[in-house]
Amino acid sequence: MTDKITLTLTLDELKLIDKYVELNDETESVFDKIKGAYPKRETLTDVIWNWWEDVFTTNSNDDMETSIDDLVARVEAWLPKEHDTNSYKWNECIRTIKEKLR
Repeated sequence: MTDKITLTLTLDELKLIDKYVELNDETESVFDKIKGAYPKRETLTDVIWNWWEDVFTTNSNDDMETSIDDLVARVEAWLPKEHDTNSYKWNECIRTIKEKLR
């Protein structure tokens, strides 16, 4: 039986390891499985494309103001969340971006 391994690496750290570690066929397969276990982050382009598609389908009866408000809400939801840590600069940056959206 194989024990479950838990890693606390970020996807960026994983990519860095991938960049500098020479893998053979066997270890590359395992590494690909590990990378595949990480959730795929939606890009801002993805958010906008999905919104654009919805504007002409499910939300086609919305007026311009409602459509723009929906886009802003989606971008705001896409932004990283504030940390519970004492990372003042990070949290201030996220708050400023959100304020500038409105």
